[in-house]
Amino acid sequence: MKYKLFLIPTIIIIATSCVSPRLFNDEKTRREDSEKQVEDLKLKNKNLTEQLNELTANFTKAKAELDNNALKIKSFDTKYSDLKEKFDKLNKQYTDLLKDVESRIKSGDNETKALLKNIQQMQNDLQYREDKLKDLEASLNEKKRNLELLNAEVDQKNKDLSEKESKIAELQRILAAKDSASLALKKKISAALLGFEGNGLSVERKNGKVYVSMDETLLFSTGSDKVNPRGVSALEKLTEVLAKNTEVNILVEGHTDDVGESDYNWDLSVKRATSVVKIMTKNSALSPKRITASGHGEFVPLNEGTTPEIRAKNRRTEIILEPKIEELLNLINN
Repeated sequence: MKYKLFLIPTIIIIATSCVSPRLFNDEKTRREDSEKQVEDLKLKNKNLTEQLNELTANFTKAKAELDNNALKIKSFDTKYSDLKEKFDKLNKQYTDLLKDVESRIKSGDNETKALLKNIQQMQNDLQYREDKLKDLEASLNEKKRNLELLNAEVDQKNKDLSEKESKIAELQRILAAKDSASLALKKKISAALLGFEGNGLSVERKNGKVYVSMDETLLFSTGSDKVNPRGVSALEKLTEVLAKNTEVNILVEGHTDDVGESDYNWDLSVKRATSVVKIMTKNSALSPKRITASGHGEFVPLNEGTTPEIRAKNRRTEIILEPKIEELLNLINN
């Protein structure tokens, strides 16, 4: 299972030609919070899986103890039955002897005293065996009570285990659904931008998101934030797909190379992202609330280096698409 979902923060529409540092920092913070939430989600899912494994191990151990106790109780039952049988037999012998002694006393038999002594010894033995039998009964009853408690504990562990398994299955189902949604979205976008992909435009899927990356040459002239006609055409085709897929959040990021002043590059990247958003929101079917625009200037390069080829790759606009994960976060929170 790949955990590749991130929550995109509240969408900010930049209506002016530049974005203040404060707004950009707010947007950056929200984005980082969203990424942290997804990382927390992965950790919680991992913890739930570990809890499931621990409960399974405890259940196996508890069942083994239960089976062992059942064998001990069966052994106690057997011993109890044997002692009870012996007790009944001795008691009958005692009764028979008592009758015989009484008869001998009446007849004046000389063996009476010896018999009485034997009877007294038998009485002592019977009392001893009766005491042992009571102790065994008490021990057997204690074992039965412990077994009942153990059964109750096993039942509770089974219930907890079922609940954990159910929650993990639900998490996996939602994650799979989101992953499937991002894959389907990529296919739709690739189909819509077939004439552009590979010609200054690429579509790829990573971390549960779809990245539409447009080179500077596709959208802008050098140093300009005005989208050229070919770039407008590509954005309009992309917007048609996104307007029909309402369960997708949209982040537009502008990037420059490291040539020139950092402040200028940062300002230019924000203006370019804003220009892209303005074109996309001309389609009335696409809600502006779903879009966030941001600029990163030269600080998030695609590749490190100063060659003309690397700098050209870094001058880009990325449109990052992510299926909404509110359902998954609600499940975790509950």
